[in-house]
Formats: sequence, structure tokens, C-alpha cells
Amino acid sequence: MRAIELETTISPQGGIVLPADCKAFYGRHARVILLLSDEPEGARPVRRRPPPQLAGKAREHGDVLSSVPAADWGLAE
Repeated sequence: MRAIELETTISPQGGIVLPADCKAFYGRHARVILLLSDEPEGARPVRRRPPPQLAGKAREHGDVLSSVPAADWGLAE
């Protein structure tokens, strides 16, 4: 048995939508465990993603933490 974790919404008809990369599992028998959120619908923050044109563009220039005293970062020295 194999475990796959994903987040989805259950339709009003009871259907569970699987992402496209799970298409190989369509029609197969599965054992499902539901972990339902205690938060009301819409209470979770919207998950944001950066635009694709920015992918791989970030660069780290040096040691950021040692650029200022540790106290300024709220870290113990």
C-alpha cells in the first residue's frame, strides 16, 4: 500500500477531485482517510505562489544573518 497526501475539496455530491498528476490512479481501488479542518470554510489564508517568470531569479548575496548584530534579529548570541 502507498500513501499520497493532497488537499482537495469534497463536492456537494460527495466527489473528491484528484489533481492531474494523480490521473494514473483513476479507476483504482483506494482506502481514504479524511482529515477535516476545524476551521470554518474560507478561514484559511489563501496560498500564494510567485509568478512563473520569477522562478529561479532570486539570488543570495552573502551571509544575511551576520550583516547586522544578532540582537537586531532577535536571536541569542
